Amino acid sequence: MAIPAPTAGRVWPRWFVAAHPDPDALASPALLPANSDPRWTSLGTRDRAPTAVVDGRGLLAGSTGGWSLDWWVGAEDGWHVPALAPAGRVHQQLREGTPVVETSLRIPSGLAWQRVAVVAGPDGAEVLVMEIENASPVAVAAALSVRPYGVDGPAAVHRIALDGTTVTVNDRDRLWLPRDPGDAVGCAGGIDSATELWAGAGTEGTRR
Repeated sequence: MAIPAPTAGRVWPRWFVAAHPDPDALASPALLPANSDPRWTSLGTRDRAPTAVVDGRGLLAGSTGGWSLDWWVGAEDGWHVPALAPAGRVHQQLREGTPVVETSLRIPSGLAWQRVAVVAGPDGAEVLVMEIENASPVAVAAALSVRPYGVDGPAAVHRIALDGTTVTVNDRDRLWLPRDPGDAVGCAGGIDSATELWAGAGTEGTRR
């Protein structure tokens, strides 16, 4: 299936989809129950408590709860969502024994890789790093999506702002991108931003 999104265009976390064959029966992410299957890999630096966690499909969240960050890949046949991909198309492992978790997603032309780790910044503060690599011979698009759920269940996302290469979530948390993303879409009122992405709303430099 080229675009494995539900009819309503909503993308649910893997831990919820695995337990609920008809997740669209819920009208809103706010109605998600608490996560009863917390199989996540902890991420952190030496001698410190874990800073973040990553699930088996590459969904990232803070280790103490809150919103999460998902990754989607646009290939030649449409968008591919690791959280919704069939079994066998996603594989996860530690990178050569290092504290780097890498997740591969099979697309028609090959593989897309996501790698995540926590490193110490110049000021000693911990920074979560995500890398997405296209290991196929065909150009792909990558989408980073702030999701209203995390390791514990639903989480509130009140505001997302994009300023150049900086994304601010809830006027506090920040994501730093390596370059201007060019395209951005967002939705409110219980509508998932995936709906607009599937429809191609992020192809004209639109920012909402």
